[in-house]
Amino acid sequence: NRFRLTYLFEYSIPSAYSAFSIQDLKMHSYTRNESSRSPFEFEKVSKEVDSIIAQCMNDMTHEDRQKSYLEVHGVLDEFDETPEAVRNALEEMKARIETISKKDALELAESMDKEYVNDSSLHLKFLRGERFNVATAAEKFVRHFELKMELFGKSKLVKDIEQEDLDEDDIKALYLGYVQWLPLRDISGRTVTVFFLGSATGQTTRLSRQKVFFYLRMIAMEDEAFQKKGMVCIIPTGKDSDDIQNTEPSLMQTSVKEMTRLSEALPGYTQCIHVCFSNLSSIGALVVFNMVRLMIAAFSSFITIRHRVHKGSSLQESMNKLQAFGIPVSVIPKSPADNGYHTTVMQRRKRLEHKRRQRKQRQNNNNNNNNNGQQSDQEAEQLEDSDDEGFTVSFDPLDERCNWICAGPGPSDVILGRGRKTNNHPGNIRLRTMVEELSDVYKTSSKKEKTEITQRITVSIQTNGRFLKESEMIGWVEVPDEVARIKVSHAFRDSYKVRRKQGCNKSQTLAGQKHRLQSSPDQPTRGM
Repeated sequence: NRFRLTYLFEYSIPSAYSAFSIQDLKMHSYTRNESSRSPFEFEKVSKEVDSIIAQCMNDMTHEDRQKSYLEVHGVLDEFDETPEAVRNALEEMKARIETISKKDALELAESMDKEYVNDSSLHLKFLRGERFNVATAAEKFVRHFELKMELFGKSKLVKDIEQEDLDEDDIKALYLGYVQWLPLRDISGRTVTVFFLGSATGQTTRLSRQKVFFYLRMIAMEDEAFQKKGMVCIIPTGKDSDDIQNTEPSLMQTSVKEMTRLSEALPGYTQCIHVCFSNLSSIGALVVFNMVRLMIAAFSSFITIRHRVHKGSSLQESMNKLQAFGIPVSVIPKSPADNGYHTTVMQRRKRLEHKRRQRKQRQNNNNNNNNNGQQSDQEAEQLEDSDDEGFTVSFDPLDERCNWICAGPGPSDVILGRGRKTNNHPGNIRLRTMVEELSDVYKTSSKKEKTEITQRITVSIQTNGRFLKESEMIGWVEVPDEVARIKVSHAFRDSYKVRRKQGCNKSQTLAGQKHRLQSSPDQPTRGM
C-alpha cells in the first residue's frame, strides 16, 4: 500500500495532469473521451485510491473501526487522567527518551535550559496528543526539538515561540487566513480547524508556512481542552473557497509533505478530517479530488479511516452535510479572505504575549520597590463577573491559573457575563437547571454547606466543560476554580431573585383577578 500510494502521488496523477492545458482542466467536462488523452484513465486511478483506502480499513481491528466511527461523530473516549496514571506516564516517557540515541537538538536544549526541557506540562502535551502512548510521544518529543531548531535556530530553542519571533513574511502568512479556528466548537467541545490548502502555496514561502503551522499548533496546545479532546479538520475546496481545484499537483504535493512532516513533530490529536468538494465535473477537480484522498491515506491508517468526503453542487451544499457531525456550519469561513475572527484572535494573542513579557520582566527586576514585580493598577486588566444583585468578583486574566483558549466556548462550557447571548448558551442553561434542582436545599443550608454545594456543581461542570470569560484585550480565558465556584453561587442568588419576581407577579395577578370578581355585578350561573 505504501508503494502504491507513493507511485500514484508522485508520478501518476501529476503525469495525468500535465497532459492537459489549464483551459482543458478548468473548462472541459470530464468524459471518457477526454480521459483517453491522458497517460492513464482517471477511472483506473480512482479505483486504485478506493482500493488502498479499503485495504487500510480491512487492516484495522473491529474495535478500532468502531472507535473511529464514534470519534468521527463526536463520541469521545478520553483517557482517565488520575494523578497516579499521569505521574507514571510522565516517568515512563522520560525513561523512553533516554533510550533514543539520536537526539542532538534535545540534548543541546537541555544544556541550555534543563528546566524548560523537563517541564512536566510540556511532556504532558505530547502524551495527551498521542493518547498516552508513551513510545510515540517520546519519539515525537525528540523530533519536536529538531524541527524547532531547524525553523527558528538555536536562540529560540528553549523559549515558547511568539509573534515577535516571526519575521515580516511569517506574519503575512499568519494573517493570510489559510489556517483558522472556528469561533465555536463542535457538539463534543472539540476545536474545529479549517485548512485552505491551495491559498498559501503560491503567496508564501515554504519556511514561513512551516513556522506559522508550528506557532499555531503550539499556542493551541495551551488550551487544555485542545490537548484532551483533539481537533476536527475541515478542508473546503472549490471556487468559493480558494480555487484549490485549479491548483497544480506539484503545489498540492508540497502542502501535503509539509503537513505530514510537521504533524510528526508537533503535539496534537486529529480525530477527523472532513473534505468538502463542489462540482467534480472538470478534469482538474477530479485530479485534486484523488490527490486529496491520497493525501489523507498517506498520513496513516489512523487518519484514513477517520476522514469523510462530502460532495455537492456548491461548496455550501457540501458543507451543510457537516451538521450531521455536530459542526457549527454557520461560522465556517468560505475563503481565506473571510478571516475577521482569525485576525481578532491573532491580535489578541499578540497583546497577551506582550503582557506576559512585561510581567516576566517586572518579576525578574526585584529592584523596583514600587511594584515588586507585580502589575500596577494602570497596567492590569481586571475581569469582573456579577450577579443581578450586584455581587461581583474580579480576577487578573494573566493569572497563571487562567488558561488561554484558542477557540470560542463549547456547548458544555459556562460563560461568565450577562446578556441574552450568555444566558442562552447551552452550558449556562445546564448550570441554571442544576441550580434549580438544588435551590431549596441550598436556601436552608449553612454557609459551609452552601460552599460544598457550589463546589460539587463546579466540579460536575468541569468534568466535560469549563468556566470561560472573554477579555477584549487577550480573548477567551478559563477562569480560576474559585472564580468558577463564585459564579455558581451567583447563579443561586439570581435564581432566588427570579423566583421572587415570579411570585410577586403571580400574587399581583391573583389579587387583580380577585378585585375584578368583587367589583363586577353578580352574573347568573350558566344553565340556570
